[in-house]
Amino acid sequence: MASASEDQTVKLWKGDKNGNWNLETTLHHSVPLRAVAFPTSQACSEQVIASAGIDGIVRLWSLDGKLQNTFLAHKSQINDVRFSPDCQTIATTSNDSTVKLWSWQGELKKTLSGHESYSGVQSYSVLE
Repeated sequence: MASASEDQTVKLWKGDKNGNWNLETTLHHSVPLRAVAFPTSQACSEQVIASAGIDGIVRLWSLDGKLQNTFLAHKSQINDVRFSPDCQTIATTSNDSTVKLWSWQGELKKTLSGHESYSGVQSYSVLE
């Protein structure tokens, strides 16, 4: 399990069959965080974590805490980050009221607009 916090960290937790959870790794950031995600599909062979925060940057980490890639996704804070079911796309939402679809290398694939709330898109789900 992973958790993201205003304390500028992502914490990686490992649970056992008895329901005990132990802190395994702490990933340090320079800004408060809003989102963290693992790929959940079996189509994804990558062992990676995506984190995002108020600086609009997506960070991709290996499970052992090594930074793999970063890219500026939004000019405003990121509220959510998710992996597509086929594990080919990373999606982000922001206070700029958009959903953006990205390659793992940080290349913008598509910008989805249409929300009008000043607070932006807060979360979303992807259908398989």
